[in-house]
Amino acid sequence: MDYDLMADLEKQYKEGKVVYEGESVTKGFRFDTPLPVEYLLFTIARYKFALKFLSKEHNVLEAACGNGVGLKFISPHCKKLTGLDLDPEAAHHCNTIWGEYANVKVGNVLSMPFSDNEFDRVISLDTIEHVKEHEGSLFLKEICRVLNDDGVAVIATPRKSELASYNRRLAHAEGHEYEYEEFETLLKDHFKHVFVFSQNDEFVGTQNPKLAWHFIALCIKG
Repeated sequence: MDYDLMADLEKQYKEGKVVYEGESVTKGFRFDTPLPVEYLLFTIARYKFALKFLSKEHNVLEAACGNGVGLKFISPHCKKLTGLDLDPEAAHHCNTIWGEYANVKVGNVLSMPFSDNEFDRVISLDTIEHVKEHEGSLFLKEICRVLNDDGVAVIATPRKSELASYNRRLAHAEGHEYEYEEFETLLKDHFKHVFVFSQNDEFVGTQNPKLAWHFIALCIKG
């Protein structure tokens, strides 16, 4: 892990320059003051996982980049980085704060404003659970469309839980949360190779998916 980056992020985070929102800006789940840094580390653990599959030759898209906290983390590890978010306010925030690292466009993940085969890698964390159940397949089709033939996607989502908080249930009310088998099956309908890992705290691995907080999938198109 790049600890200089972590120190810089934590400093900006404590100063309120990086506000971890937890959920989509569009849904209005925003915090006027920063949450404990553990929440930021939990998110960064997923970005760190995604970095394992990036190189300096790659053109990368982060689909639904939210407040953009991952853009600075990703950008040193690829040739070019583009962000996409549905919310104009979020895109403006990203371009203002993180503009030197990525160009963020406004757009819908169900109809991305990009050409076929444009990207080598797509990263989309905590997005698919905000998409309606019948549109989950369309979301994945769009990721496949903008990926080149050898492209790889990293897609993460929280595990469906009856113990989810009220705020989480409200945030995902218009979307659909997934159990392991359903998530894996849907991904395999679109990608040639799929490997679904479990996340608890900052740890991503092959632990029992029934105990996972989150799933993070490595999806290979060709």
